Amino acid sequence: WLQTYRPEWQVHVTAMTGGLTSINAAGPRSRDLLNRLVDDVDLSPDAFPYFSVRTGTVAGVADCIIWRIGFTGELSYEVHVPSGYALHVWETLLATGEDLGVAPFGVEAQRILRLEKGHYIVGQDTDGLSKAPTAGLGGLVKLDKPDTVGLPELKHAYERTDLPVLVGVQPDDPMIVPEEASQIVDGETNTILGRITSSRMSPTLGRSVCLAQVDPSLAAPGTTITVLLGNGSRIPATVQQHHAHVDPEGARQRV
Repeated sequence: WLQTYRPEWQVHVTAMTGGLTSINAAGPRSRDLLNRLVDDVDLSPDAFPYFSVRTGTVAGVADCIIWRIGFTGELSYEVHVPSGYALHVWETLLATGEDLGVAPFGVEAQRILRLEKGHYIVGQDTDGLSKAPTAGLGGLVKLDKPDTVGLPELKHAYERTDLPVLVGVQPDDPMIVPEEASQIVDGETNTILGRITSSRMSPTLGRSVCLAQVDPSLAAPGTTITVLLGNGSRIPATVQQHHAHVDPEGARQRV
């Protein structure tokens, strides 16, 4: 981007991603675990709040990047380790946290947790028509800043009323999990008014949970929508107040 916007700067970009391995320590005891292996970073909530980053030593490995973020909705840290030391850090985390009940968790478990929390996957729950105000990110955008690259487009997005809106959806029958990409239709005309973008059965709630892109006319909480399933049947579902089905206040990840 800088090479096209400021060609006179002669910017060169070196990809560093391949030199780092990311390990996600998540759960109510994740801070306890990292405190045993990190001695040069204060992990207390006040010193290291949610959505912040530090650089420190983990399991004796220097220059690790520690983010207090995560995709699970729980207290969580992403630890980015120089790849040559990744196996050492991984094995040390498991051994050190044995009495805490530490265990590996897979991508499918992460995807269920993120959906319960309402975290969306870019490119699955969003698309080319998704904009900050319709994807639940309106509070992160400051339109009163001095002119910046992309500001006219952002302002235009806030003025539009025809863009699809990302919402949380709950099937009225909690045991039905609509297939992802199931169409949301007008019950009388079959006009397509949206689609289910993510869906899973929630072990936490014992029911299905979904995210969906819907026409603005259906985006208000409490609105009943019609979902067309792959077998041709239709089910009613209700638009929820939040994207998050679990802990919408974010209390778990901010402790």
